[in-house]
Formats: sequence, structure tokens, C-alpha cells
Amino acid sequence: MRFNITDGFQKKCERIDMLECWHKWFAWHPIRVNTWQIAWLETIERRGHWYSQLGWCFEYREIQAQ
Repeated sequence: MRFNITDGFQKKCERIDMLECWHKWFAWHPIRVNTWQIAWLETIERRGHWYSQLGWCFEYREIQAQ
């Protein structure tokens, strides 16, 4: 039996690229989006940063009008 491991690796790389860019995310638990606002049960934007000691750390913001 053989498995193609490149497909899984490529999907993982695409996911990492997506996490490092601003993307829409549903705040299913309370999230502080700035100093004075907390979002809960609504769509916001987030992006992640990978730190070897901490793992993924995310920052959040309100959806920006385009």
C-alpha cells in the first residue's frame, strides 16, 4: 500500500499561509478586538504568528471595509 504524503504537506503549507494573513473567523468565544471592544458570536478577522516557544498567537480586528 502506498500513500502520497505530498498532498498532506501541501495542504498544511496552504493552511499556514492562510493563518498568517488576515482572514474571516467566527468568534465563538469572547475575543478582544481592540482596547475597548469585545466581539462574541460574530464574524471578525484574525491572523496568526508562529512562535517556537509559544506556538500560534493570534491577533484580531473588526472586518475592514474594502
